[in-house]
Amino acid sequence: MTAAARAPFLIIFAMFLCFITLVARAETAGPRLKFSMALPDEACRFRLEDVKKGWTETDEWAWKEICEGRTVNFNDRLKEEFNPTDPEHLNKWSDKGRMLHRNFLKTILLHEPFQSAIPPWGVHIIGAVFQHDVDLRYGTIDRRLFLEESAFAASVLLGQVTTSATVSFNGSKITGKLGMNTISVGGNLYMRKKAEFKDVDMTGAIVGGLINMTGSTFRGTLGMNGISVGRSLFMGEKADFEDVVDMTGAIVGGQLGMTGSTFRGTLGMEAISVGRNLFMHKKAEFEDVNMTGANVGGQISMTGSTFRGTLDMDAISVGESLFMRGQAEFKDVSVISSRIDANLDARSAILGNLDLTGTKIGGELRLGTIGNDVAWKNYNTEDKEPDSPRMILQNTNVGALQDTKSSWPSVLELNGFTFERLGGFRASEEELPHNRGSDWYIDWLERDQTYSPQPYRQLARILDASGHQSMASDILFASREREFREAWPDEPKKWLGLLMLRMTVGYGHGWRYFWALGWVAFFTVLGTGILRLKEERLDNGKKLGFWYSLDMLLPIVRLREKHYEADLSNEWVRYYFFGHKVVGYVLVFFVLAGMTGLTEWI
Repeated sequence: MTAAARAPFLIIFAMFLCFITLVARAETAGPRLKFSMALPDEACRFRLEDVKKGWTETDEWAWKEICEGRTVNFNDRLKEEFNPTDPEHLNKWSDKGRMLHRNFLKTILLHEPFQSAIPPWGVHIIGAVFQHDVDLRYGTIDRRLFLEESAFAASVLLGQVTTSATVSFNGSKITGKLGMNTISVGGNLYMRKKAEFKDVDMTGAIVGGLINMTGSTFRGTLGMNGISVGRSLFMGEKADFEDVVDMTGAIVGGQLGMTGSTFRGTLGMEAISVGRNLFMHKKAEFEDVNMTGANVGGQISMTGSTFRGTLDMDAISVGESLFMRGQAEFKDVSVISSRIDANLDARSAILGNLDLTGTKIGGELRLGTIGNDVAWKNYNTEDKEPDSPRMILQNTNVGALQDTKSSWPSVLELNGFTFERLGGFRASEEELPHNRGSDWYIDWLERDQTYSPQPYRQLARILDASGHQSMASDILFASREREFREAWPDEPKKWLGLLMLRMTVGYGHGWRYFWALGWVAFFTVLGTGILRLKEERLDNGKKLGFWYSLDMLLPIVRLREKHYEADLSNEWVRYYFFGHKVVGYVLVFFVLAGMTGLTEWI
């Protein structure tokens, strides 16, 4: 047979060998299962006997319920309730009728053919017990996963899991670690209904919907630094956080609620960003809180809550108001170099120390209305005597100052403090400046133990602009009086200059200019007495007296030319009137200095 004749036979033989090889490989690999999810009211199409898995009857029942679109409810199956957080139900943690295989969830959620058989509404399990780690790390889940009112005796590991749906641990208890670092959840994340957790790691998690932890207990650390929440984050309704909560750099698109909850460890919220409101009110309790650099688009409400440690709100930005009122209690509050676009309302708060250095408040600083004053409290420390309550307002700027006579602490720092008006929107008639009087404001300014003229001038400017010119003059006079007192003995030259100003024109403020007239009258009468005592006369024999003394005292002005032609006979009298003229020049100098504002340079 020629080569050309053998070619067709060789080709057919090669094709036959390929077919035999493919069949052999298919038999070795076992049967390939091809099916879709069960139709409504249809039995599960998947035959468990086709897959080797070592599942128990409980596992098989649970899968059948999931496959056919029902909730896996062990409580209904066993006709008994199970609360994993209730110590009286501890014996049910060993109930084999509730236990699922250690790889049950991993198998059905991450592997075919189970994955495709799960209905669109996902997996919903109630009352189960998981004795071993649930490890779904790096997996992709395209169905809802609800593991509710269930007991986890080990850890649940969801690190770097990606799911487009919702995840829920409502009412469950996880005694090991809940690892959700860099998880990506397209829907919501539920951890509420009195669920209980130990250590939780959510570092870098991304949740497209909301996170709800209301009413739950976290017995270990809660790491949420760098998380991103598309909607709101709820941590309120008496939730209990027993250890450190780290939310550094978290981004919350909606509201952040901690209403009525207890934070027993440090709450770290540095550089957190909240799109709407931050609620930390309604008798919530905190230890140390660090909110440095936080950015809140709406309001912050701490009304009625207790902060037992340091509350650090340095460099925060608040789009609306900061509420610290309603018997809220604060030991030590720092709000340095911050911006509050509306009001800071601390009426009826209990405060130890409040530092507002460099902060800008666009609206009102509200420290009190009638019956709603700030109460200042000494906080005892173990190693030293308690310091007096202190409020620091250095370089602070506010739109309006709403206070009462009794709403201020005993120690203030006011250098650089500026405000545009006294009295806020709800200021009462009793608390307006003219009903307080100058003495109260002077005492208020002297609560700053370090003297600076700026707070006095600021207050005087506002009083003058509001029509209280006399009070403004009193405030400026009090400023120079304090400067005069503090100049001795370290600055004797300054002290002497201020003494001259004080004695001549009352530092040049208000009606105190008339003090110079008093000195004119005094020296005129003194000179008159000396002239009469020595019987000094003009050339025509007329006695010199009052008018001569006055004429010699007034510089530039000449009342009578003959007074300047008089030759005083007594040498001592001549020396006196030389000094008499000098006194006149000095008085005129200080009067002019006061009128032109030159006294401020002394």
